[in-house]
Amino acid sequence: MHSDAERMSIQKKAQKLLHMFAESLKKVTLPRKKTLTDELSGFRNEQERDVHAQTGFRERMFANAPKKNKDNILAEKKLW
Repeated sequence: MHSDAERMSIQKKAQKLLHMFAESLKKVTLPRKKTLTDELSGFRNEQERDVHAQTGFRERMFANAPKKNKDNILAEKKLW
């Protein structure tokens, strides 16, 4: 086992390493990602929507719906 003096020395070295690591992390900059909090009240800006993702949306929704009529998707209400 280590003596008390050796333990104190190891502890001081470990603290110094952690402090140096923390100081190094302060210098790191990462690209900022857009989050929901960046947008007003969590709503998306309709002017920035992806037009390509919207193409054919209605047709895809109706194609995937198990029950539908001409203009509506038929779904259960509050049965879950």
